[in-house]
Amino acid sequence: MIRRRVIPALLALMLAQPVQGQSPADLLNDVDRILADGGGLALDVELTRAMRAARAEGPLGPDWAQVMVVTANLIATGLCKAERALDLYDSALTVAQNAPEMQQFVRIWRAYTYAYFGRPDLARADLDRVTVDPARYLEGDYAAQLQGWLAGPVSVSDSPGFLKCTQVASDAADLFNAGDLDQARSLLIGLNLPEVLAQEPLVRISNLSVLSLLAVISGRMGQDDSAVFDRIITDLSVPDVTPPTLRPDMVADAGHAQMVADVLDMVVNSDRAGGSDSRRATAQRWLDGLAPRDAQAQVRKLSFAVNDHRIAGDWPRAAQTVQALLALPDLDADLRAMAEVELVELQSYIAVAEGRPVDHIALANAFRAVFDTDGIAAAVRVDVAGRLVGAFDHAGHGYLAHVAGIEVWQYMRDVQRATAQAGDSVAGQGKVLRATADISIADGFDVAAQPPDGTPPPPGLCQEVVGIELCTIVLQQP
Repeated sequence: MIRRRVIPALLALMLAQPVQGQSPADLLNDVDRILADGGGLALDVELTRAMRAARAEGPLGPDWAQVMVVTANLIATGLCKAERALDLYDSALTVAQNAPEMQQFVRIWRAYTYAYFGRPDLARADLDRVTVDPARYLEGDYAAQLQGWLAGPVSVSDSPGFLKCTQVASDAADLFNAGDLDQARSLLIGLNLPEVLAQEPLVRISNLSVLSLLAVISGRMGQDDSAVFDRIITDLSVPDVTPPTLRPDMVADAGHAQMVADVLDMVVNSDRAGGSDSRRATAQRWLDGLAPRDAQAQVRKLSFAVNDHRIAGDWPRAAQTVQALLALPDLDADLRAMAEVELVELQSYIAVAEGRPVDHIALANAFRAVFDTDGIAAAVRVDVAGRLVGAFDHAGHGYLAHVAGIEVWQYMRDVQRATAQAGDSVAGQGKVLRATADISIADGFDVAAQPPDGTPPPPGLCQEVVGIELCTIVLQQP
């Protein structure tokens, strides 16, 4: 671990320490505690604060380069924050410009990071400017790893650094599915590899996948995600060509084409909910062009059609399209389960429009299935269950709408408590449930005015919603 192997070498290089404020030596001695409390990101935060305080007292000395190197290595190899790590190495070289030995130390560790991310050419460029044996500062496995990466042909997409990035992205996706948007977002921010490491199509596509999930999370937290989707279209476009044309090199490989289609799917779905019409049209046109190589093309086409029919209020065509989706033999189990729920919801709207009674038992069973089906992301559960609350209300089942709405809020509250998310994040996510809350509260007052068991309504018509008492007044007719 870097704490055991790098810190002794760092302490051997210690120069005079500043008298006031938190010194580099203080931070180095506190590395274990900081990492235990908050990991590599916490160390980066502590470093930033300490450097800000030190700069207020004067220029940073070369000793600060030591902590920058420790932090850079930890966040690069542990969290795949390569861009931030390389920035720290550059800053370390700047503050150590008058300390030749410290500069060599920084270059050796930057060379290790470049090689870790599959750029042995850049690693050699740093090592060519070093006059000491790298093993002087890279003890044990680190020195052997560097030599191995320098000896063999390595690309960024085959490097241990890129593998780490894919693992971190997968962890972020798992956190998103569990409803922990805060932690997912913190892992994704800075995960994109910088241009110097992102020359290969696979790496560029991976960056776009990260951006697309980050945009989805931002949208669910009430933040504007349009700039991110604009960047995705720009990065996938042939430069200076109108209309926007998909870069052939990004989809030359069948696996890459599938990944690009998944990213474009997110762009289209986001813009269907109120984004840019031109951006959606571009993404849709590219998706259509990829259809022969997209294993999910038919699923996407039918799903998009369902959403378009829903927006238009054409419930019969939406239901017919869902039935066509369910007829696909290779539909994933979780998609099939949610499509079956959606069909019940749509059939309830058709029944109301035709003046027929709604099968509220089927709606209730569908609502239960949203929470009983395995493998469904928390965000999807909230969205689908929220739509069913609206279906209960539309069908005139105010009591069921009220009870179901409360359950959706309780589920979201439990998810947020389990993940200890920040207050502003919780508030932002709450915006997506505003319609559900409005229905549940309004129907709750109706239920309070006319209790299902026939008892007299309570004074003031009060109700409790997720632990909060809400009351209204009753206006007497003259």
